[in-house]
Amino acid sequence: MFCSLGFSQNLVSNGNFQSGAASPWYGNAANVVDLGGGSYVNQANVGAAGNPWDVNLSQDVLLEDGKTYRFTFDAFTDAITGSRTIIAGLGQNNAPYSALTYTPTLTSSPQTFSYDITINYGNTVADRVIFDMGAAVGYVFIDNVSVVEVLPLVLGFEPAESGSVGAEFGGMAPPVVEDGTGTNTTKVLKIVGNPSTDVWQGVNLTLTTPVDLSTSQTMTMDVFSADPITFLVKVTGGSGAATVVAAAASHPGGSVWQTVSFTFNTSLDGQAALADGTYTGFVIHTYWADGETSFFPNVTKPARTFYVDNIRGKHGTPPVDPAPTVAAPTPPARPVGDVVSIYSDAYTPYYF
Repeated sequence: MFCSLGFSQNLVSNGNFQSGAASPWYGNAANVVDLGGGSYVNQANVGAAGNPWDVNLSQDVLLEDGKTYRFTFDAFTDAITGSRTIIAGLGQNNAPYSALTYTPTLTSSPQTFSYDITINYGNTVADRVIFDMGAAVGYVFIDNVSVVEVLPLVLGFEPAESGSVGAEFGGMAPPVVEDGTGTNTTKVLKIVGNPSTDVWQGVNLTLTTPVDLSTSQTMTMDVFSADPITFLVKVTGGSGAATVVAAAASHPGGSVWQTVSFTFNTSLDGQAALADGTYTGFVIHTYWADGETSFFPNVTKPARTFYVDNIRGKHGTPPVDPAPTVAAPTPPARPVGDVVSIYSDAYTPYYF
């Protein structure tokens, strides 16, 4: 299972149907039911197979051409139907109805489906979430629908990905890049806390692609942990007034990969309160605590191991060194025999 946490940017409204009503969902399949105990889902029952779009559930959303979005939902059918397919994806809400869709197979056990979709049909026509169910008979139950923007990668740990692992500090064990586990078997960074050293221990990371936090201060990172944890992250090397900014990140445990988000808009560990520029460095501190603003006196340092991957944020432009505005001085006139020239337009360079 791969989940998303902390995202406030879900573009879908009433994606969990807990309002008890369908709006703003529309289509002839919009039918919210209570499965018991206030657990609301959208239920459709297709009695005769036809065109996929004959039975449809949609919601209008605002997407941008060229951007990638993670489309996630839970779905299942009933035990009598046993198994059936639907069409699900993102597309236009009017002619020519271009769409980017998938055809998942539902069973009677709830499953979470997640697809990263890059919009490529332009911005001329507005967008929607699409569930077409008319091509097969049987029940379709849908819940927990979300569409969130997938930010560009600024640091990964595969050889071809950007960024690099720097030095650890504060007595933390050296972090190790190794194969992941569970739903992420790519290269990931293993972080092991050291309870016997400094509570502010961590590791420095270099972003070869700078992250731009001048307009949006939110970044995301994939995290795996067996236990619930909170840790501190920082961006460094800022181009604006706030050269270093910190944010807290949390994972609920459960030995699953989760995409967690964190926003650099609060003063933590004595750093600036709001990111305002482009940043070239990233720091992960092994420890932190919810609600704290300093490591001392309340942050503890229990034994912990967690894994991180796919640090994402809006790409920034690397700072450009300005061209000199003052010409180089003219060297004094001296006899050639008195000069050893390393580089000069006035003397012949001397080669060692």
